[in-house]
Amino acid sequence: MISKVVIPVSQASKAYQNFSIRGGVQRSLSLACTNFNQLSQKGQEKKDKSVPAAKLSKDHDVSDWMKSIQKEDERPPINYRRQDYPDPLSRTYGILRDDLLIFFGNIYAAFKHVIGSITSNNTKDEQSKETKTKTTSQARQFSAGNTSGKKQTRFFKTLAGNKPQEWPSHCDFLIIGGGAVGSSVAYHLTKKISDGASVVVVDKDLTYKNSSTVLSVGGIRHQFSVPENILLSMYGMQFMRDLPQMLKVPYEDPPCVNFHPHGYLTLASEKGLDQLKENYAIQKHFNARVEFLEAKKLREKFPWMRSDDLAGGVLGVEGEGWFDPWSLLTALRRKAVHQSAEYVEAEVTGVEFVNDSSSISFVDGHPSNSQLCIRKVNVKLPNGEQRTISPALVVLAAGAQTGNICYDMIGIGRAREGLMAYPVPIEPRKRYVYCFHAPKGPGLATPLVVDPCGAYFRREGFGNMFLAGMSPTEEEEPPCDNFEVDHDYFEDRVWPAIANRVPGFEELKVQGSWSGFYEYNIFDQNGIVGMHPIVDNLMLAAGFSGHGIQHSMGVGRAVMELLMYSEFRTIDLSRFELERIHLNEPIYEHGIV
Repeated sequence: MISKVVIPVSQASKAYQNFSIRGGVQRSLSLACTNFNQLSQKGQEKKDKSVPAAKLSKDHDVSDWMKSIQKEDERPPINYRRQDYPDPLSRTYGILRDDLLIFFGNIYAAFKHVIGSITSNNTKDEQSKETKTKTTSQARQFSAGNTSGKKQTRFFKTLAGNKPQEWPSHCDFLIIGGGAVGSSVAYHLTKKISDGASVVVVDKDLTYKNSSTVLSVGGIRHQFSVPENILLSMYGMQFMRDLPQMLKVPYEDPPCVNFHPHGYLTLASEKGLDQLKENYAIQKHFNARVEFLEAKKLREKFPWMRSDDLAGGVLGVEGEGWFDPWSLLTALRRKAVHQSAEYVEAEVTGVEFVNDSSSISFVDGHPSNSQLCIRKVNVKLPNGEQRTISPALVVLAAGAQTGNICYDMIGIGRAREGLMAYPVPIEPRKRYVYCFHAPKGPGLATPLVVDPCGAYFRREGFGNMFLAGMSPTEEEEPPCDNFEVDHDYFEDRVWPAIANRVPGFEELKVQGSWSGFYEYNIFDQNGIVGMHPIVDNLMLAAGFSGHGIQHSMGVGRAVMELLMYSEFRTIDLSRFELERIHLNEPIYEHGIV
């Protein structure tokens, strides 16, 4: 039984050391217990043939013990085939004949098995054709986009017979949003819950063409000023170290996210030096592997960078870098499906409530009667058909669209008074990423560099390819009704900034670009994780403002803990709950892009 452990932020540094070690010990103990139980069962089955305990005593000679094993081995002697033939020529002919008979006999048996399976499936399909015509025609309209390993989902078609499965009209947990955060929640939930509980993930586009997850740069760092964000990144890094084992699916290759451990380099001028040092002290307090570099050290370590206007910098020496977001997302999703989660391609169009005045929630530590409970979620399939899902609990992890779903479909923010009058302050913000070739750019070990002006760049593979970007000011925010890229923004803002920092970037050629949406929390640019105080069965996990991909692993575990135990048991994210908005208590990052 897991004991109740809630870790305050002030003790999180010590807690992180403990939980990383404790996790490894628990895995080792679990593996040892499993192996011991298996050996015990085998030993019980072969009790009559086992060596008595007296024979293992120190007084008994080992050679006597080996002799007793040989005496108790009653296996019949092996007769080799050469003993069945009188001469070498007959033996050669006989062995060759036997091998050919066995070889073609196996082929005949496999062919016979395949023909029998096809005949059996056709017979069953003909018998059930009349009774299941309606169900088949409806189910074939559903879209599917994943494989599952051992546990096939009820919704997708299986290989055997291509038989349709039933629509998940009811579920225990409905996750709206199948990106990195939603898939991480699905993975951690299905890993923890027992058989019988159902997890359904709804996303309007399971190809993730415009998903913020796959359009991100894929960075992970410990360089934050908010302790919770530091700890979330630490868990995310540990998760990726163990990812090939944790997310492996039987009969599939272990997943790989192509992690590049070159770290982040955050630079500061004299104006931002004090804030940089303050952030550095917080990071070191939580055992982040970062190093403070003065201007002289910067010049020595990075001679390709102009540093005459810099006062210092912080370099991540371990646990920082970048990875492939698509590989992480597909690995999380594949493992979640293997653990019985169902992914449905559909767009949420509305919700239906049921009044539940008997339930009680807590607002700022005081009990408050909840008046709303989501009874049904209406969705639209790609073919236009309308369907409903009745969940016991809803996790809203829809990224940049979370605020719109809360306002338009759930009604959060549309009331004139009370807590329902507070909207969820999450909206999309467009960000550009430019890919360019710089033949005179820095080498392979270049970190992801964050300039004091806010521009950033990092290498992208080999061949002197780089990625760069820069967040616009409030006055420069582009419209979010399309995914078009403003190439003038690179010419006017990004290129001058990075070329000023790296003279080698004065000569470059843009090879490509794309844009994606931040799930931007306009209140304080930090995530919202927790239950809604009025909608009794609604949990939010969104608004990470550009940090979602690196914090998705930790947020998924935190949501699982809150759903299963009604508390945070590893990293305390209580400050990230929605109540801070109602109480006007923002949590700001300082000096962080």
